[in-house]
Amino acid sequence: MIKVNEQADIEIPEDESFEGIEDSAELKTKLDEVQRKHREAGIRNRERTKAQKERMIALEAEIASFKTSTTPEAKPDEKLLKKIGLALFKASGYSDPDELAIFEKWGKDTGKPADEILDHPSLMKVVKAEIEELRTSKANDAATKNIQGKSGAGGDSKMTDPNYWMARGENPPNTPEYRKVREAIIQAEVEKESGQKSL
Repeated sequence: MIKVNEQADIEIPEDESFEGIEDSAELKTKLDEVQRKHREAGIRNRERTKAQKERMIALEAEIASFKTSTTPEAKPDEKLLKKIGLALFKASGYSDPDELAIFEKWGKDTGKPADEILDHPSLMKVVKAEIEELRTSKANDAATKNIQGKSGAGGDSKMTDPNYWMARGENPPNTPEYRKVREAIIQAEVEKESGQKSL
């Protein structure tokens, strides 16, 4: 059922034919009928337009109230975002926890997520420089971790071995770092001459 304000337009022929009407009363009746149809169509169209405008205003108000509703906006799952970010960094070749900490720091400082950090050329230049510095520092630490300082020239173990000097037939330099080596050589020579080892 069509409501009054939603009725279809009254169809009015564009060219009303008044041919063949010779009687003025009949012509006036026909003219009044055409004018009535036009008037009714105009009224109906205005009512429908008014109803459509009112409906549009109501819908816009409803949309506005929906946008400004008091329901809190859902926050993204921070833990999930962090896991995704770490996965992106690992996929990009940064798996060391200290390197990931650098990315995390830059993410907090800039407010950018992982993908934006990786795609930002100038920011990545700075981050890569920090990571290279970290890697160099770690490589140096690893290289020097098991080296123990020895007395003698540059800590060379053969230089602190009394047998090395005795095989060469030379004495180590007379410096404090070679004192124990010189004592060991003298002790070895004394034992060799006496034929017995001291206790």
